[in-house]
Amino acid sequence: MSLRNVSLELSFTPQDAFFLAACVAEGRARSRSAVVREAIRLLRERTAAAEAGG
Repeated sequence: MSLRNVSLELSFTPQDAFFLAACVAEGRARSRSAVVREAIRLLRERTAAAEAGG
């Protein structure tokens, strides 16, 4: 698998789009992409914990 970034087109509900923008505006993330990357990281952690039985 390549270590280069892959650009994807994603669709969000208006509420989710607002949340992404708010995270950036409030300084909780540097970009909307950073918010999505953090969400994926958390989902990976949750999945790994569930698979480990915890």
